[in-house]
Amino acid sequence: MKVRVTDTLLYYDGPRVVLAVDQNGAYYVADLVTEDHEDEQYQAVRAGPDSLGRLLGGQIDLRALLLQEGSRRWFLSDPDASDGEELVLTEQDIPICDSDMLPSSGVRMRCTEEFVAEVASRAR
Repeated sequence: MKVRVTDTLLYYDGPRVVLAVDQNGAYYVADLVTEDHEDEQYQAVRAGPDSLGRLLGGQIDLRALLLQEGSRRWFLSDPDASDGEELVLTEQDIPICDSDMLPSSGVRMRCTEEFVAEVASRAR
């Protein structure tokens, strides 16, 4: 499945956490899981409007969102097929809670109210 990157939420020497949207308009939060000097690979979950709003508003951290939304389905991007604008996602078989790629607790987004409102209007 392909998703198009729409926004960068966290940038440090490159995009670390991004928002992406699929062909049906559903939003995904993707977290970079590879180390420097490796092909970029993201873990991603589909995020509903409420969870997405809470993440962007700083009410929940990234780990909590990934665990909550990833309990149903989660994905890894294909580093060979993905580029900076599009991610090719493959659904994973193991539960996300068993993944060794989850970020530490406490990673919170600091988005402006205007940005949160803009994304919320696009996600509904």
